[in-house]
Amino acid sequence: TTTRAPVPTNPPQTTHAHGTQHMTTTTTQAPYIPNLGGDANSFCRNRADGHYRDPANCGMFYQCAMNLGFHEPCPPGTVFNEAIIACDFPFRVAACQNYSP
Repeated sequence: TTTRAPVPTNPPQTTHAHGTQHMTTTTTQAPYIPNLGGDANSFCRNRADGHYRDPANCGMFYQCAMNLGFHEPCPPGTVFNEAIIACDFPFRVAACQNYSP
């Protein structure tokens, strides 16, 4: 689980017409860094950016970008076809013709 802690920013100061100062505090969220999973990152390390069929499961694929990996599912009844870079029917992917989820 990834959590985000508030990050305080420098408070702006406002001077009112009658000479008093009022301080306002603004809080912003730290950037969200998703838990991408070690396996997906390991798979994508030193690979070119792109999409790759999961060698262990035709119904899944990896999306690699800048050595980060995302492990994604195809819709039920389909497999990842690297030739068209999309999910497709199993009979159209030679290595996955006998795939059953």
